[in-house]
Amino acid sequence: MKRAFSLAVIMLSVLAFSEINVEYSFACGGKGDDLANDLVLLEDGSILTAGYTTSTTGDFGTSKGKEDFPVVKMDGYFEVLWSRTFGGSDSDAAEAIAETRDGCFIVVGMTESPDSDISSSNKLGDFWVIKFSSEGKLLWEKTFGGSGQDHACDVGERLLGNAIVAGYTRSVDEDVQGHVWGEDFWITELASTGELRNQWTIDGENNNENLARRLLITDAGEILSVGYTAYKDVGISCNFVSEQAALAIIDNEGVVSSYESYGGMYLEDGYDVMISEDTIIIVGEQNAGVSMFSSGLGGKDFYVVTVHRDGQEIWTKNYGGTFTDIARVVQPFGNGHFLVAGHTTSQDVDVKDPLGMNDGWIIIIKGNGELVESLSVGGSADDFILSGVSSDEKYIFCGYSTSSDGGLESNKGGKDIWLISLVK
Repeated sequence: MKRAFSLAVIMLSVLAFSEINVEYSFACGGKGDDLANDLVLLEDGSILTAGYTTSTTGDFGTSKGKEDFPVVKMDGYFEVLWSRTFGGSDSDAAEAIAETRDGCFIVVGMTESPDSDISSSNKLGDFWVIKFSSEGKLLWEKTFGGSGQDHACDVGERLLGNAIVAGYTRSVDEDVQGHVWGEDFWITELASTGELRNQWTIDGENNNENLARRLLITDAGEILSVGYTAYKDVGISCNFVSEQAALAIIDNEGVVSSYESYGGMYLEDGYDVMISEDTIIIVGEQNAGVSMFSSGLGGKDFYVVTVHRDGQEIWTKNYGGTFTDIARVVQPFGNGHFLVAGHTTSQDVDVKDPLGMNDGWIIIIKGNGELVESLSVGGSADDFILSGVSSDEKYIFCGYSTSSDGGLESNKGGKDIWLISLVK
């Protein structure tokens, strides 16, 4: 089959792990930086990724500005079906993609561009939301925000077809209502045609910085959003003196039913969230170090928190080694287990098979937190898992790679979009 891009796709041999096995690895890009921040898996097994590109040659030769939104559609074997690039003359970075009930797609992120595909924007940054057809035709685009900086980080869809977009705002005017101080969680609800229908601006306490990273929308219509809340000591040092993982829950009536933080005296950050029966699982990072006062393993660790639906913490555990380990993805794995994926620079403790400078790292843990399996993926340079999805017995992750080995052949230049699939 003729490929649309010059790809590095390879079928990898099955590794000797009882739970998870690498199926395919894939990389593509140009001479600049190409990165996949998110992906969606369709019913027919095809995949769409979204992120940013600075390349003007190679696989992404249509860059319009400093950075653009690249959207790539592939089949289940990572054969590229088509690609599109959206953006303007300045910086545009896509953070998330979602399929809509009418068979189209929504991509969200941040734009600083005032031209080309963008109708209008604030140079400090706005939410940019685009909707396109299954063939990649742009249907509409909208910017949202105010005179400050606004950045969309995730998108999902409610049962009636309205889109939920989450991120943060520093604006006190225009589209933004209820801003408190600094960065606030800003969660918006859009009609299928892009009109702003509702919004929630959430701040833990005065002088807090709050950023919403990921969304989960339940079948009952609840909205869960995870990120961080950080207290800034304005009166004395103007430094952040506390940062904790944060979880906001908006009920199906549109009421913010809770906003809780998790962590202690160290840096904690939430990157993804899932629900297993009546338990909420949050994953991210904790920078606790090694001491008699913490459970830290060294540097930053995979940080996993389980909480009841009322927000009360059940247990918290750290995973990793003596360097940097950051969890970006959590997915169910069956039998009460769940899969956590991200990236690591560690080569010890829980990390048993290091490959390079920065590896994708995937672990399986039981419902009580017991570590079952550990797998490093990538090559000898930097390989980052940033997002992931699952379906039946398959798991697909995306991010970026700078490696030219480990099944990734030759690097195209800078960062390349990287995908990897696992099977049970």
